[in-house]
Amino acid sequence: MLNEEVHRTLFEAMPQGVVYFDSDGRISSVNPAAERMLGLSRDQLLGAMPWDFIRSVIHEDGSNFPWKSLPSVRALRTGKPVRNVVVGLPKPGGDDCLWIRVDAIPEFKDGGKRPFRVFSIFADISARRKAEEEFERIFNLSPDMICIASPNGKFQRINPSFERVLGFTEADILRLGWAGLIHPDDMEPTRIEVMRSLETRSTLGFVNRYRHKNGSYRTIEWRAAVTDSGEIYGMGRDITEQRRLEQSLADITEDERNRFWRDLHDGVCQQLTGLRMIAGSLRPRLPNLDTETVQRLRYIEDIADSALSATRQITSGLEVLPDKPSALVTALRDLASRVTDLHGIPCRFISRKNVLVNDADTANQVFLIAQEAVANAARHAKPSLIKVSLTERNGSIRLTVTDDGTGIPKRKRKGGMGLRIMESRATLIGGAFAIKPGKEHGTAVSCSWKRQ
Repeated sequence: MLNEEVHRTLFEAMPQGVVYFDSDGRISSVNPAAERMLGLSRDQLLGAMPWDFIRSVIHEDGSNFPWKSLPSVRALRTGKPVRNVVVGLPKPGGDDCLWIRVDAIPEFKDGGKRPFRVFSIFADISARRKAEEEFERIFNLSPDMICIASPNGKFQRINPSFERVLGFTEADILRLGWAGLIHPDDMEPTRIEVMRSLETRSTLGFVNRYRHKNGSYRTIEWRAAVTDSGEIYGMGRDITEQRRLEQSLADITEDERNRFWRDLHDGVCQQLTGLRMIAGSLRPRLPNLDTETVQRLRYIEDIADSALSATRQITSGLEVLPDKPSALVTALRDLASRVTDLHGIPCRFISRKNVLVNDADTANQVFLIAQEAVANAARHAKPSLIKVSLTERNGSIRLTVTDDGTGIPKRKRKGGMGLRIMESRATLIGGAFAIKPGKEHGTAVSCSWKRQ
C-alpha cells in the first residue's frame, strides 16, 4: 500500500510527462505534466490512440514520423525499450511545435511474452531546440570565425567564415586542425593559454596568426571558453587589416617625429646658435655703440639663448629612448621636469620602485603615450598639477597620467587623432588604453600591459 502511495505521489508530481498505454495501444493513464504539455485534459486522453489527438508527428529534420515508428508503438510491437527519441508535435493553427524527448518502456506480467502495457516518459525540450536553432543561425551567419575545438589540436566544427578568412575549404581546415594552421611561433603560447584555461575553466582572450591558403598569415583575435567536457568554444575576429593600419599609423607618426626632430636639431637649433653668436660678436667689434643699442644686442642674445635652450629641451623629448631597462623611468622623470620648465605647471613623476622595462619598443611606445597625454593636459586642461606614475603589480605594468584641470569633453573622448594614436600605440604593445574623468577633477589617462 505504501509503495502504491509513493508511486502515485511521484506520478502526480514529477515534471516529466508520463503516459501509460495498454496492450491495444490506448492510453490508460496520464499524469498532470503530460496533460499540461499536450494541452489536453485527462478525460480527452484516456482511451485514445495517439493519432486520435495528434495531427502529425515529425522528425528533427522536419520529415514525417510514421505512426508505426512512434516509441510507444515500437515498444508494444517489439517488447524492447525505445529510448532517447526526439519527436515533434506541430501545434494547430501555426508553425509552432512541441518538441519532446521520449523513452518508452514495455512491462510484462509474470511469464508473459508480450507486453501488457507500455509507459512513455517524455520531457519538453522546445526551449532547448529554440536555443539550438538560434545558435545555428548565429553560427552560420556570423562574420566572425566560430568553432568548436578540442585541446588536441583538432576542430570538431567550424562556421563558413573560416573558409572566407583562410581560403581553405571546410574539409581542409578540419583535416589540418588548429595545430596545423597556427604560425609556428604562436603554437607554444596558444597551447599554454589552452592548458591554463583547461585547468582554471576561465575564458581565453589572446591573439595568434593563422595560415591562409596563399601562404600568408592572418592575425586573429580570439575569445574562447572551455566546457566541463573539455571542448573549446571559440570566436575569432580577423584583425589583420586593423593591425596593418595601426602599424602604418605608428610608422607615419614615428617618421613625422623623426623628421621634426631633424628639422629642429639641424635647422632651428643651428640658426639660433648662429644668431646668438652674431649678436654676441657685434658688441666688442663696435665699441662706439650707444648704451641703448648695446642693451638691445644683449636682449637679442638672451632671447636666442632662451629659444635655443627650449628647442633643445623639445628635441631631447623627441629622441628614441636608449635600449636599457631603466630608460623609461629616466625619460618620464625628465619629461616631468621639462613640462614644469616649459609650461610653468608643476609636473611630478611618481614611481615607488624602479620599474624596469626590458623591451625597447614597448618603452618607446609607452613614453610617447605619456608625452602626448602630458602635452594635452598642459595645453588644454588648464591644470595646477600634472602627475605621471609608473607602477607594477602582479606582472602588470601601468602608466597613468592625471591632471586636476577642466577635463576632456565627452564628445572628444573617442574621436581625437591624438587619442586614437595613443590607443593604437597601446594596441601595438598588447596593452589596454583608457581615458576617463579624474576622481574629483581633470582627466586620467592610463596604459597597462603585461610584462613580457
